[in-house]
Amino acid sequence: MARQRHSQIAVEKLARTLDLLALLADPDGSEGNAVEAAVALLPERLREEAEDSLLSAEERRQLEPDGDPGLAARLLVHAAARGLGPIIPESAQAAARVRANLAPLLGEDSPLDPDRRPLLGRCLTAEEEGRQWLHRDRELNPRERDERLNRLLKDVLRNIARKTFTAALIPVLAHRCLRAASGGETPSPAPSADLASAEEAGPQQEAASGGGPTRAGDLVLYPLDALTDHPLLAPIPPMSPAEWESFLESVKRDSVLVPVMVQEGGTLLDGRSRVTAAREKG
Repeated sequence: MARQRHSQIAVEKLARTLDLLALLADPDGSEGNAVEAAVALLPERLREEAEDSLLSAEERRQLEPDGDPGLAARLLVHAAARGLGPIIPESAQAAARVRANLAPLLGEDSPLDPDRRPLLGRCLTAEEEGRQWLHRDRELNPRERDERLNRLLKDVLRNIARKTFTAALIPVLAHRCLRAASGGETPSPAPSADLASAEEAGPQQEAASGGGPTRAGDLVLYPLDALTDHPLLAPIPPMSPAEWESFLESVKRDSVLVPVMVQEGGTLLDGRSRVTAAREKG
């Protein structure tokens, strides 16, 4: 009975991990290699069982006769995305928009399973910390950079280790951090330290007077006191006291380096910790 129970716990842990991978990465996109590396870190027996239970007959035939591990990994994440129903649209462009802004999935009215929401929230916290660290420590060689980034992500994810295979989440989260740091998703940092740099989520508005937003190149700059949190940010778990002190110290030393995402009008969609730290910094 105990062994059966342990097996069920492992199966549920695998299901949560695959769901998170499907939310964070497009297995057919630029993160395909990261998806393959992630799935390779899952227990082999569980992977094989998942292939039998989740893949369609046609997908299993694609793996015959020798079974391509990379293809199997991508198919498993595709299957997890199908299981998430309408959350991940079939359209590649629509799915990319969802993956670029996952914060709305954390709200109480989100279609995402409540069991998954805090896990995704922790992944987004890890990603934010990773992005900030990469923008701060630019001079490391790639090998040292990757090793330190992986350690940082592992540390932030440690409190969800009982519910997920966190080692498998790290390659995908690291890829998202590195892509943003290299300019794949994130605009260049704003030049002003007393304004929050923001990527406009809706149509960008013209510079306004009287404390409104202004432009700096491709960025829209909002005064810190003009920003308000979107209600969907509430479920994202805060950093631990030790994590927060380290993060706050980095912001005091280097300022906010990674732009935050803001809806037209100043509603904050992503980057709450950066804004809070900037406010404390004064």
